[in-house]
Amino acid sequence: MGRFFVEGTPYGISELREAVVPRPDSSAHIGSVEKDDTDDSAFRKESLDVLLKMQVGNKNILKELNGGKYQFQYVGVIAVGKYLFAVLPKYYTDDDNSRTLDDEIALKSGVFPTVMRTIAHFNASERARTLQQHKVTIDPEKHLEIMQGRITMYRFLLEDYASNGPYANMSAVREVNREGFPDWSMTVERFDPIFQHGKPMYLDVVTRRRRREESNEIAYIQEAILLEITGIVRDLRLNDILGMPLFEKPVRGINDLGGVEYAKQRIRRELSSQFETRKKLLLRTLLSYLDDRFAASPKTVYIEGTGSFNLVWEEICKTIFNDRQPNIDKPKWRFHHTLDWEKGSGDSDVRLPRDSPDDKSADGSKTPLDEAGSIVDDTVEASTLIPDVVSETDTGYYILDAKYYKPIYGESSISRQPGVGDILKQCFYQFVLARRRKNILGNAFIMPAQRSLNDIRTKTSEEYALIRRGQADLEFGIPHEPIQVFEMNPDWAMELYLEGDRSRAERLLTQMFPKNDSENSTEF
Repeated sequence: MGRFFVEGTPYGISELREAVVPRPDSSAHIGSVEKDDTDDSAFRKESLDVLLKMQVGNKNILKELNGGKYQFQYVGVIAVGKYLFAVLPKYYTDDDNSRTLDDEIALKSGVFPTVMRTIAHFNASERARTLQQHKVTIDPEKHLEIMQGRITMYRFLLEDYASNGPYANMSAVREVNREGFPDWSMTVERFDPIFQHGKPMYLDVVTRRRRREESNEIAYIQEAILLEITGIVRDLRLNDILGMPLFEKPVRGINDLGGVEYAKQRIRRELSSQFETRKKLLLRTLLSYLDDRFAASPKTVYIEGTGSFNLVWEEICKTIFNDRQPNIDKPKWRFHHTLDWEKGSGDSDVRLPRDSPDDKSADGSKTPLDEAGSIVDDTVEASTLIPDVVSETDTGYYILDAKYYKPIYGESSISRQPGVGDILKQCFYQFVLARRRKNILGNAFIMPAQRSLNDIRTKTSEEYALIRRGQADLEFGIPHEPIQVFEMNPDWAMELYLEGDRSRAERLLTQMFPKNDSENSTEF
């Protein structure tokens, strides 16, 4: 028995101990335990102290709060010691009845597997690479080894086999009068025709078809690796929460096939002659597995996920609403090239720039000066001024900002909502586009709707994609479109993101911002 955890929710030590415990027959991949130590001191030494020292970037994965409480600042899977922690995004509610790992809502609804697929999809994207995502580290526990990215690798190899079967090449087969496409050039070369009404006819025709090679070394190596991976997945109980297809076929091990080095050599040779994209990816992944095959030990930590799910949510919104950012100029700083600390002339106590400043820097090189003799620096980043999504249609622009917030709605007040700075940014960008004579059709914040796993199981009515919860406005005398606040169904949104579906953007936006808008809540 175990439970899901929710990002940002406080937990006591006894609650953390309700994480999944690997099966009693687990191997040494994460360390088997002869005695089930269930007291808090044993848990703290084996798992909790390690979690508290794990960081992604400069942020702790598990943060200690006042009053003996702890909260995860991470979304994903963490296997440490004999425990497996499965952490959901913060928009899921945390009632005890919805967090049980063996509950059908978790597995049959695909909630957690979808979250993990979404994170893996984002981590593999070009944007994630440009954002310089930090790897997880442990300090000062240098003797612990972190296996990051391995769970995604296991899933890929298992699912590729389930979809495509064992690795195989196709060979060309030519036969006479068999199924396949006629090979006329070879038919003419091998057989003499008969003539009927002056036209050649062939009684025998050479045919060609492609045949799958059923037996090859790469397939044997692939299946040996899958057998090992299935053992790891079972030991960690990853299949309980991710539902990976397991490899059940009894096959020979890597050592029986010539050993790891021979297997790597054989894969490299096959890779050098392979041109099919899928097969090249498969071969590289098999090779990557073998490179770190012996890295696992009782001190190995398996971790997969992200400490920045807010970036994932931004990318989801960019995809769904078909982000197409227009080019805007970066802010420019202008500094006077040379000013001396000296008393001004006459009655002035203010030193003004000289009329004709020297345009040479200290090393004699030219400096970028404008007409007024000021140094121009245009390296200032403008990203903080730009909303996450600017969707362009034939009639105008929609300005959207993805907010990974979890508002608390009281009877007469709201907390944890977008702040004044967020609103100012939306208004500023609308102002910039309006000055360029762009038609602004809508302006909104997009937040994930809060979800309950129990609601996912019991809800039978149609689920809305988005719900308008209200609007924000600043009355400072500058005309601007009110900023609408929408909550979007995150489960629906993640599925569209995984599919790369941008086709619904314009239809959704026109429904979100109808021409004759009303003050009533909008659902669709």
